[in-house]
Amino acid sequence: MIDPQDINQKAEALKSAVKAKYGVRGKTLAARLSKAGRLLPKRVHHEGLVIQEAMDKMHHPRLAATVDPMRLEAAFVHITNHLNGVDPKDRRKGKVLGWLGGQVFNLILIAALLVALMWWRGLIGQ
Repeated sequence: MIDPQDINQKAEALKSAVKAKYGVRGKTLAARLSKAGRLLPKRVHHEGLVIQEAMDKMHHPRLAATVDPMRLEAAFVHITNHLNGVDPKDRRKGKVLGWLGGQVFNLILIAALLVALMWWRGLIGQ
């Protein structure tokens, strides 16, 4: 038999890890995972739903017997391994560098269009 307290403790630990790594809020683990959206792989999101379903079944004695403890533990391990590999500082740095790369591309494009316009009007290259 699975201990509901153990499941709740692990779910709380996962909730705090998702908040720390991705900065999303939500009341339940499933809510936080859904708010993380495309930041998470589909498999990790699915594992979170498995955990949430098990937590919901723990409130009913007959349904609690249908929860597979091995599957549940595998889901916890899979999500934990994924979250341990996420570096929030690296994610922030990647966002900033991506934004800066877009701005530099725009500036280069504007400069090239300006040079092409000046050449077309005969102001340079004669």
